[in-house]
Amino acid sequence: MALSDCRLIDLPEVKNRRGNLTFVEGMRHIPLDIKRAFFIHNVPDGGSRGGACAQAT
Repeated sequence: MALSDCRLIDLPEVKNRRGNLTFVEGMRHIPLDIKRAFFIHNVPDGGSRGGACAQAT
């Protein structure tokens, strides 16, 4: 793949006062064979996220 074949992909973002969540699912948002990945960002100083991460899906 050449660099000229690359492009930016807009990903979904769920905004929350505790921080924002961006997620990506394979073959839906990106052309890769993955289940899903989550990115937590813009968490306020002293805040925490991920308290429910041990739940089964």
